[in-house]
Amino acid sequence: MTTPADTRLSAAKRPLRKHLTGLLSAAAFAVALVAGQGADAADPVVMRISHQLPPAHHIAQLIDQFAADVEAKSNGAIDVQIFGAEQAYKANQNHPAVARGQVEAAVSTNFQWGNTIPEMNVVTLPYFFTKLERIKKFPGSPAEELLDQKLLEKGVRNIAWFYTTRQSIFTSAAKPLVAVDDFKGIKIRGLNKLVDEGLIAAGAAPAAMPGSEVYQALQTG
Repeated sequence: MTTPADTRLSAAKRPLRKHLTGLLSAAAFAVALVAGQGADAADPVVMRISHQLPPAHHIAQLIDQFAADVEAKSNGAIDVQIFGAEQAYKANQNHPAVARGQVEAAVSTNFQWGNTIPEMNVVTLPYFFTKLERIKKFPGSPAEELLDQKLLEKGVRNIAWFYTTRQSIFTSAAKPLVAVDDFKGIKIRGLNKLVDEGLIAAGAAPAAMPGSEVYQALQTG
């Protein structure tokens, strides 16, 4: 299974008092704030970012750098507060929280939008995005514009796309999963309807499970 950019940072479409929202990029975000607030604004504008990733994850580190860049380029006029590792919301609660205005921004993955925006599932199709050349063409492409517009229609504005991986590793507590026959009778964490159908066809039994519970589930069987 491959994903060209299956994680995104989304911001609420509607502005909130003392909170900056609805900007497309870190650069536009900083410039717009400085123009609107002025360098001597008494209180910084707060942008809270929720995500489900552990601190060592490379996407979490990119978000930390994003926060540092925004605060530096706004001369401290924007206070970016990060709530990682599901401190604020669970993974599947992040994008609804943004849409409802409960938090200014959050990180979500494509398949978490799958039921709301079916087009988001396209980039999770197995073997569809295996070549780096194709993945590198995604930013600025009509496909990106289409998905960004779909997000706008749901009340959120995409700030950035993060590339996660073009490979997935299937593992089991009982035995290596190498051949298709190895999946027969195996209980396995599912991903979305498209991927789950493939797992079922291979004889596995996919189940919905938060990422934070996978390690314990492997230990307990």
